[in-house]
Amino acid sequence: MGTRKQCGEDMNAERWRGLGLRTLMLVIWFGLSVSVMAQQGPSWYFQVDEHNVGIGGHDPVAYFTEGKALEGKPGIEATHEGVVYHFATKANRKAFQKNPDRYAPRFGGWCALGAGADPQKLGFGNLRFPSDPENFKIIDDKLYLFARLPGFDAKATWEQGDQAELRRRAESFWQSRRELAGSIKGLPEGMHPRAPMETAQFAFLLGSWENEVKSMVDIENKRYGQPVKGIWTAKFASEGFGIQDEWRAVGWVGAGGPTIRSFDPVSRKWVMTYIPVNQPRDNTWLMEGAFDEKGNLEGQFESTDRRGRPFIQKVFFYDIEKDRFSWRADRSYDGGKTWIEGFMVAVQKRIQEEPGS
Repeated sequence: MGTRKQCGEDMNAERWRGLGLRTLMLVIWFGLSVSVMAQQGPSWYFQVDEHNVGIGGHDPVAYFTEGKALEGKPGIEATHEGVVYHFATKANRKAFQKNPDRYAPRFGGWCALGAGADPQKLGFGNLRFPSDPENFKIIDDKLYLFARLPGFDAKATWEQGDQAELRRRAESFWQSRRELAGSIKGLPEGMHPRAPMETAQFAFLLGSWENEVKSMVDIENKRYGQPVKGIWTAKFASEGFGIQDEWRAVGWVGAGGPTIRSFDPVSRKWVMTYIPVNQPRDNTWLMEGAFDEKGNLEGQFESTDRRGRPFIQKVFFYDIEKDRFSWRADRSYDGGKTWIEGFMVAVQKRIQEEPGS
């Protein structure tokens, strides 16, 4: 039989697992008092305020020398990786400047548990969610910060878990954030800085595109019907946490509908849903997909055609450039045994905005 402390920690962990993503989202939104426009420089994916100040203005060196969170002074500061740190004394600032990697918090100042979470054990995926500067732990001479909510302490959950595994996962996650930040080259306009960083993978779709979609009408001879001209528009939606886009045929009135795209931090896949407007409900589809190392996306969904025949469709976004990308759909009518390659194809060209528009 465990001690009262152990029982309390077990209940704490169970409560967190039970509430799962709902509570996690509350943690995220509790931190939204930080300005959306704050993270515009190289530190946009760190936990910083509207002035790019880290740790809520607390002195990173004091955690080591004083063993507690101590507020720094705005007049005594230093910058590391684009993050501004405040210090209680000039001596602390000097120590930081000599060895910033020792004193700067791990994982950009975000909650270490969120960075190292195992979805199978904790019920939520790796995310950057806000830490409490006063909830910390020094591990192997490194500063780890943790979230804290009424009834939940991320540090306690960390301490009762496999800490070596949590650290390994957190380090891997943060390294992936650095790599993504390098490829993104800045926060896309309209994307929320707290959104999963993978959200930026679909930023190429933003704006308006013109295209001609060709659909195969003779599968045996691979013959296409008359091309259909269309306009594809996309924007950030859901406060910058997802993408909403819509393709409409030129000259068609009434039929259409939005596609909602968001990154699932648990499955580590893109989840995309098409909502038909003025069409049969059966035209709805739910697709999952992922980007490869070259920045191309492959997704797959199941649906039925106009004749009521079930099919599987693979969708590809590829040859992606600033003002042009290709799109292709392969289809299978036998459960994926054989595929009709290029069942639908289209090349998108960006519609350039007029100066002053």
